[in-house]
Formats: sequence, C-alpha cells, structure tokens
Amino acid sequence: MEMNKGQVIRLEITDVSDEGKGFGRAEGLAVFVNGALPGDVVDARVTRAKKRFASAEVVEVVEPSPFRRQSECPYSEECGGCSFRELDYDKQLELKAAQVRNKLSRIGGVQDPVVRDTVPSPMTGRYRNKGVFAVKSGHIGFYKRGSHDIADIEDCQLLPVSVMAVINEIRKFINNRSISCYDGRSGKGFLREVTVKCAFGTGQMMVVLTGADSRLPHAEALVEAMDQAVEDADDDFYLASVVLHVNRNKSLYDFSDKVITIAGSPTIVDEVEFREPGMKSSVKYEISPLAFYQVNPLQMKNLCTRVYDYARPDGNEILFDLYCGIGTMGLPLADRCRYIVGIETVKSAVVDANRNAVINGIVNARYYRGKAEEVMPGLMRELDEAAGSGGADDSDSSADALSQAIKDTFGIPWKDASGSIVILDPPRKGCDPDLLASAASTGADRIVYVSCDPGTMARDVARLRELGYDLVETTPFDMFPWTTEIECVSVLKRR
Repeated sequence: MEMNKGQVIRLEITDVSDEGKGFGRAEGLAVFVNGALPGDVVDARVTRAKKRFASAEVVEVVEPSPFRRQSECPYSEECGGCSFRELDYDKQLELKAAQVRNKLSRIGGVQDPVVRDTVPSPMTGRYRNKGVFAVKSGHIGFYKRGSHDIADIEDCQLLPVSVMAVINEIRKFINNRSISCYDGRSGKGFLREVTVKCAFGTGQMMVVLTGADSRLPHAEALVEAMDQAVEDADDDFYLASVVLHVNRNKSLYDFSDKVITIAGSPTIVDEVEFREPGMKSSVKYEISPLAFYQVNPLQMKNLCTRVYDYARPDGNEILFDLYCGIGTMGLPLADRCRYIVGIETVKSAVVDANRNAVINGIVNARYYRGKAEEVMPGLMRELDEAAGSGGADDSDSSADALSQAIKDTFGIPWKDASGSIVILDPPRKGCDPDLLASAASTGADRIVYVSCDPGTMARDVARLRELGYDLVETTPFDMFPWTTEIECVSVLKRR
C-alpha cells in the first residue's frame, strides 16, 4: 500500500513504540501514531510516508481503548515529558515488562528470558527529586512535544510543589528582565538552564542555575525570593543550597565543571532507610551539583534492595562497583563485602562517593577516578601478582596508581577474599566492550547490571554471554511513571 503525506487512514493500535507512539498496520505497512494508545481505533493523518513505515498523528479517536484514561495534567497536549499520561497505570507496567522481554530476546539473543513483572512506583505523583528546566527566549519549562520551543510549566505534577514554586519565582525575574536568557545564536544573555534537586529523606533542596557568566545578577534578591517561595509551599522542603554552574561553551552538552556556591552549602545530603536483613539500615548520600542521583528515591530503595538480592555477597567477597556514581548501589552492601572498589569518570561523583563512605562510617570502600575499561586490566594484573600468581609489568600508570592505592588502603591480600561480584550501572549508552571484558576478567561469580535503557542492556547481555556469563533473570522497575522510560536490574552468573 502506498501512502501520501496528508492522507487520513483508519487503523487499530495494537502496540506502542519505545518513544510512546501507538503502533498499527494499514495494508501491511507499519504506522506509528502520535497520541494513540494500544486498543484505540483511530483516524490518523499521515505526516511522513516511507516504503516500510509511516508516521501519523491522531485526527479522531473513533473507538477509545479500554486502557485510555483522562489526564489530570493541563499541559499534556503540549509538554513532551509524559507520553503515557492517558494510559492506565497497570497497562504501563505491562507494556514496560513486555518491552524488556522483547529487547532481551531480539537484541540479547536470550531465548525465553525470565523477566519479572514491573515493580510499580510507590508514588505516581510528585515522585521526582530532580527537575531540569530549559530556558529560552523568556520562557522556562520543558520542551514542547516534537519541538525546540519551550512550554512554560507552572506546575509539573511529577515534582514537589516547592520545586515549582522556585521555578515560578525565577520566571518572574525573567519576565521583569532582572535576569536575561541566554541566546545561543548571539552568545549573549545569562541564564541557560535551571536544575532543582531535593532530598526526600532530609528535606534539603538545591537550586543549580546554569549561566554563561560567573556573576549572578540580583543574586541576593533572587535567593530571598526562592527561599520565601519554598517556605510558603505546602511541603516539607527547605532551601539549603544555591549554586551557579558556569558554562560558557556554545553547547550545554560540552561539559563544564565550574561551580560557585551562591548561598548555603555546596552540597545537600539525603538519607535512605533500608529494611532488608544484611543491608545497612540507612545510608546518607551527599549530593553535589553535577553528580547523578536516582530521581525516584522511594523506588530507589526497592532497586537497591533487588541489587542486594541479586548480588548476595557472603561477607568476604570483593565488590567492584563500576560506573559507581556517588556510591548509590554499592554502599548499602558494605556490611556484607570484604571491601568495595568503585571506579567512576566524573571527578565530583568520586569525591561524593568517598565522602559518603566517610559520613556513613564505612571503612571498607574506596572510590577512584578513571575509565574502568582502562584501569581494570592493569588492576587485575596487580591483584593477581599480590596473590602470588605472578603478573605482567606493563600496566599503565593509572592502573598502577589505583592498584597501589587499593593495596595501601585495604592491605590486600587479594587471595584471602572468597571471590568477587561486579555491579555495572552505566549511562544510557551502555558499557564499553573493553569494560565488559574487564568485568569478566575478574572471574566474578555474579554480575549485576543496572540499566536505564533495555536496548543497550540487551546488547551488553549478548556480549557478556560470549564472555561466559548467562542471564538468570531481569526485574523492570517503574522509576518514571507516566513516561516510556524503564529501569532494569539483571543478574548474570558465570557459566
């Protein structure tokens, strides 16, 4: 069947894409429809026509899906954040588990993968502890669906009330021109982005203003206005930190680590309580402006508990925590490990991780900066040599320095440990192939893989299978209700 742009077609929606678009077939041709949900029968206008697929948008929902619901969000039509706002929550969980299962089978090559039911989020509203707001041409909010324009959002129902109170105060400063917005074409203006972080366990809040200059206009007045807005909001947060992140690069994707504390402390602290026997009863996490921290703290407790359940350290094993961030996944397991070796590329995150070990009284964990795929091979040679098995003397300097630091800190002997466990928690792009080879070179009995992208996780599972590890099972976690995003924890065992 040939389709033309502008043509209106009727079709039944049978599935949903990774991006949240409804999927159906018309005369055998795949059609992806914005605004359509599984179970809908829609009339859709074709916006793009190719030989093998077409894109379309809903003109009319002829027969609504039994899973369709009324969205409570007034910004659903324009904001691009929540693709599943009109989809029944139980159906969201079902679709997310199906997507993980499909990726592991199709990309990972795992026949009939064991995928548990998606663990629902303890909260489906106001659950996020972090919001990143775009700033452009006098607007502050989120990008409109399918556009680079910004929707001015006065209340995002995924974020605490006080977060939105802060953003609305900043909007006033933008509107009265006390603060200018950065113009990417001319390179003029100041404010580029605003990030607000909250600690649900302590009530502390941090505001990070990303600007093109090291001086914040009307700083005192802005801090006072934000502080009052948080105090007036109907929740339990208080403004503990205001930070200026200076980034003069043309693109915000070009990283800058220049941070200036404007008011309060340079970091905030969260505290998470765990109830699983064997885990630490509570862990404090110090969070710096540029460090990554899980955005759904209540669901994070469930995620960390499952990591522990899959890792099951025996009390005398070495835990390699790779892509360790601020130590989120490894620190709760410290009481059941001989020692923890964490490796991370982001300097501020490594500082946070080591500080987190100190403030929690954990003496058997150390975190180091570097690319794990570069550090691990030399480290393993050094550790093998310490165990009396001999080793090569051609490891690079970063591996030498790290292995010596670990020896000095823990007093190895490596040979006294009963074995090793690896935790991988990579960014969305997944793991470097060399890192996977390094992880396998530890001879770890178990590899626990935490992922925010089932596709790259499935690709890495395929590589680990080639390296002698078999996938046992995977648990999806709904860290991001009303969105298409999925977090997964998988456990692989050495063959």
